[in-house]
Amino acid sequence: MAGSTQIRNNEQVNLLRSDFQARYEPNFALANAVSTILALPGLRGFWPLSSVDYATATQGRDIAGGGYHLANNNGVTFGYWANSLIPVANFNGVNQYLSRADGGVANWADIRGTETYIAAGQRGLTLGCWFNSNSLTADQTLISKYGAAGTRSYFLVARGDVAGDPVQLFISDDGTNTTTLNSAGAYPANTWTFAAGRFNDALAGTEMAVWINDTRTDGATARNSIFDSAQAFGIGALTIPSAYMSGSISLAFLCAAACSDAQVLNVYQQTRALFGV
Repeated sequence: MAGSTQIRNNEQVNLLRSDFQARYEPNFALANAVSTILALPGLRGFWPLSSVDYATATQGRDIAGGGYHLANNNGVTFGYWANSLIPVANFNGVNQYLSRADGGVANWADIRGTETYIAAGQRGLTLGCWFNSNSLTADQTLISKYGAAGTRSYFLVARGDVAGDPVQLFISDDGTNTTTLNSAGAYPANTWTFAAGRFNDALAGTEMAVWINDTRTDGATARNSIFDSAQAFGIGALTIPSAYMSGSISLAFLCAAACSDAQVLNVYQQTRALFGV
């Protein structure tokens, strides 16, 4: 007896959407976003930028459990992206940013990439967020613990001021000298984009990686660890301060582990419908 072919009934699929969850749906992505990021290994801080306090000293609230809340500098505004469910912090590109001062030796944000409480082969750093920039001409900080020479640790940045408009990841092992990795692709203006960076010294030849959406770019570095600097941690600007973000950021996270490709891509895939990507 000849085999039969079952034809997809698109009308029936649409009729059943109210009973069965569609995979690409903003409200479903929102429901998964927080739990997905909270499950990342070595999670040190998670700032969805939906949770705020009344006091400017703690308005960028960390929900990972450590209480590493960020101060609001110069009137960052919080809310939601128009006609969407996206929680946002909005930055004016002039003087606004979120920050938390360094806490001294072995500070919460001093991730060396050699932490022995993380399993061997998985030690490192992973950081990322969703961002929407309205500039392709400026140097715009996403996440940083990076300042003047002598205070550099790590830095994830949208570089609209250089050719190709890449997302860049910087790391330093001595506070001054750095290795930089550029994404192969460009970020677009006025469009939500996922950016992430990773350092893992166990991955010989590809110790660094940077993502724009689901596209990964690899790079090598001879640096075996990340410098423990006294620089403040910042979202939306270097805490010198400079390199101000012009646009919005959402769902920012920091991990004291080198998350796997699958884990980074899972964050992207589970949340992208929320951002219309």
